[in-house]
Amino acid sequence: MSNIDKQALRERYSPKPVPKCHICGEEMTIQRISASRITYGCTGEGNDGYFKFGRTFADEHYEKSRVTVVDVSDPDVL
Repeated sequence: MSNIDKQALRERYSPKPVPKCHICGEEMTIQRISASRITYGCTGEGNDGYFKFGRTFADEHYEKSRVTVVDVSDPDVL
């Protein structure tokens, strides 16, 4: 197997990067998965499990940050 073939396999089966929030730049989390659509949102939680200062559950920032991405991953992979 050539290096080109190996690189093609790596690209085909590697995980897709999680989008960043277009408002604050933080990495978003998966909120919903439905068929081939993945909805991401910026939850506002810090590393300690508590909300960041000025953020609440399902606040305005969360609503504005939500984005739905169509999953174009390989249909041969379960």
